[in-house]
Amino acid sequence: MKQLVSDPSELNEVIKFYSEEPYITDDGVMVDSERILFTTWTKVLSDLLKDYKIDAGNMMSGKTSFVIRHDQPKKIDTSMGIYWKNDKYTIENILKDNSYKQYDTVVCSLKS
Repeated sequence: MKQLVSDPSELNEVIKFYSEEPYITDDGVMVDSERILFTTWTKVLSDLLKDYKIDAGNMMSGKTSFVIRHDQPKKIDTSMGIYWKNDKYTIENILKDNSYKQYDTVVCSLKS
């Protein structure tokens, strides 16, 4: 079994989580646009995760997976999106590491 991350230095890319839901600014104004929720370090996996023990029954071809630390500033859900290298990604699934609570995998597709 191959580990997703064997050393924290493998988290060598930065991604930004964003929300498209309306929100109220500090000035009390309702804004209906994207806002950056937080940034985090990630290890990027592309296409197929068959070599990793995640969800052996599912083929994830054509997807991009971001491996991040389990503890993040906000709870991640599928209503959020990710910015990476000037591209937007839709979150399709979040594979939580509930056993060791070290690294979660966020499975995404490029937003068209």
